[in-house]
Amino acid sequence: MAVAGLPATDERARVVRARAALHLYRRPYALALSQDLDLPEARAVVALAQGNLPEAQAVAQRIRDPLAILITHVELELMRERYRRTAGYQERRDVLLGQHPDYAALLYVPLSSDEWFQPASHELIRRQLGALGVQAQEDAAIKLVRMIASKLGQELFIPSDIERLPGGHTVVSNVEAAAALGIPVATIIMYG
Repeated sequence: MAVAGLPATDERARVVRARAALHLYRRPYALALSQDLDLPEARAVVALAQGNLPEAQAVAQRIRDPLAILITHVELELMRERYRRTAGYQERRDVLLGQHPDYAALLYVPLSSDEWFQPASHELIRRQLGALGVQAQEDAAIKLVRMIASKLGQELFIPSDIERLPGGHTVVSNVEAAAALGIPVATIIMYG
């Protein structure tokens, strides 16, 4: 919407349109918009659209626009997660959060690929909501699952193993999780 009124020949607007198209699963359109542009931002979009992580990382170093740098680094982190190349994410996350502290609540989750079940991101979001006057409370069942996962390791609690039922009940159906908790192998029901 923000670039709708800009001329079709504006290169930066084309990059923004290409990036939006890419995230809306319109890869051919994203490539058509950005493939013939020389801007580093456009080259990064092309590399991301092609799934070329090494090229995207290399071209990202040449981007000078602060907002484009931030967006590209978030996109790179998401691609690293898809390719299971997350080593060093904590250092990269800390650098970006240090540069953009006002956006910590929004950036922490996508920049914390291997910590999705840890409470830090949820606490940042709760604090940000509180600063806006919105009181948010965590569901007791989710809090319990997160606490157990932090003690046992999140690999036992993948999303397909957790299911919400009517009435606020949560079912954990992972056999390894049940065994690790010392509970007979059966479905574990935690009441919220």
